[in-house]
Amino acid sequence: MRPGDERGAVAVIVALLMVPLVGFVALAVDVSAAYATRVQLQNGADAAALAVAADCLDGACDSSAATARTFASANFPKGTPTTTITAQTASSVTVQNSAVQSYLFAPVLGIRSATVSAKGTATWNGPTSGTALPVAINLCEYRYFTGGSAPSGTTSRTMRQSTTSASSCPEASGQGGYTYLKVNSTACRTTTAVGAEIQAESGDSEPSSCSLFSFDSVINTTILLPVFSSARRHGNTYYLRVYGYAAFRLTGYYLGSGRSYNASCNGNDRCLRGYFTSSPERSTAFTYGSGAPQLGAGSVTLSD
Repeated sequence: MRPGDERGAVAVIVALLMVPLVGFVALAVDVSAAYATRVQLQNGADAAALAVAADCLDGACDSSAATARTFASANFPKGTPTTTITAQTASSVTVQNSAVQSYLFAPVLGIRSATVSAKGTATWNGPTSGTALPVAINLCEYRYFTGGSAPSGTTSRTMRQSTTSASSCPEASGQGGYTYLKVNSTACRTTTAVGAEIQAESGDSEPSSCSLFSFDSVINTTILLPVFSSARRHGNTYYLRVYGYAAFRLTGYYLGSGRSYNASCNGNDRCLRGYFTSSPERSTAFTYGSGAPQLGAGSVTLSD
């Protein structure tokens, strides 16, 4: 080799630099791939947690593990992740989603793969107080129509003020199915709270501050109605104890004297028509908290 010829030295330097160069490539490519995998796992964990929370809100926590796996896999296009429920309480669930990420360049550094994981936590709770139409539902009647569990169907029901004969529910506040409540001031609304008593209106007519517009404005929408579990009488006044809140989709009514819409009763009868359903969206007219009975009117949210 002639003096000054550095070809061999350059080759040695290039060879020495190849290892850190491949390391930088591994950082750029493999770490990016792992991050993309983690994003997909996070999406799956969040979807799984929300699905389990929605089931638990409807009183169906028994299939939590299967529900979590189904939704986690549906949101992970690279295959089937390992999905486990790491924590579950009466109002929250945490789902962990993991998968093995194989590397392309990192094996040069002795790293062939790594386990990537993500966690998602969702909570569910029910309304504890709020303001709504001055109508309360008998808990006995609610259980008769729904079988006692939070409903999610669209079976039309006719809820009468008088007790539905087939339910054998005891009369309360003079009414068995539903009753009107004392309103707030001049508005056709009543504020109630779980565990508190609320005064019932006497008679079978809606409060004077209510009009057909009060009912027409919520036709074919889901409204939250207080469910009362017991009643006590003081003189000629009934006081109802609020048990929880039900989600009811109002599709019709008959309030007497021809005041009706898509009615399923008439004459001296009074009725509301619609169906009990599940409504996981939060209502701005209500506050939510843990411990409230799950009657379909709950809220499901992701936690940080």
